Amino acid sequence: MAGWLRARPRPETAQHHVAVFDLKRRCSPYLTYYRYGDTRQRGMALLALKHAYRRCGLEHAGDELPDYLPAVLEFAALGPAEEGRRLLTDHRAGLELLRLALHEEHSPYAAALDAVCAGLPAPSRAQAAEVRRLAADGPPGEQVGLNPIGTAPFAPPEFLTGPGTGARR
Repeated sequence: MAGWLRARPRPETAQHHVAVFDLKRRCSPYLTYYRYGDTRQRGMALLALKHAYRRCGLEHAGDELPDYLPAVLEFAALGPAEEGRRLLTDHRAGLELLRLALHEEHSPYAAALDAVCAGLPAPSRAQAAEVRRLAADGPPGEQVGLNPIGTAPFAPPEFLTGPGTGARR
């Protein structure tokens, strides 16, 4: 991949990056997108990632979301090995779908995903089924409206604080 990048002018590599990662849903570099789409649940998953980074003594910085694949890989490299591996394994289905989609696009980035996935356990049966479902249906859509009275809130209790939530700081 590095050779491909060096052999092309910057505008061409930028155009390829946009064409693949910004314009193709199956090539999203945001790992929680595969499981949650653009839903409220994804917001909670992003918050959980930020908390995981902090628990390990790292702070997510930059303009990208904490589920941006390069940010997750940086965390996996700098944080505790077992925690980084767990985060990547938790998003194994999304990584596999991204890997397959990049191969379909004949993108040089596919080789980087091959390397990441080679360092993880093979997808489980459930993860392989999730990859097939995501490839066919895409990520989930938003659940319209707020949670009905008497049902659980969208956020896990450990993230709820403030008046009316029953939680205290």
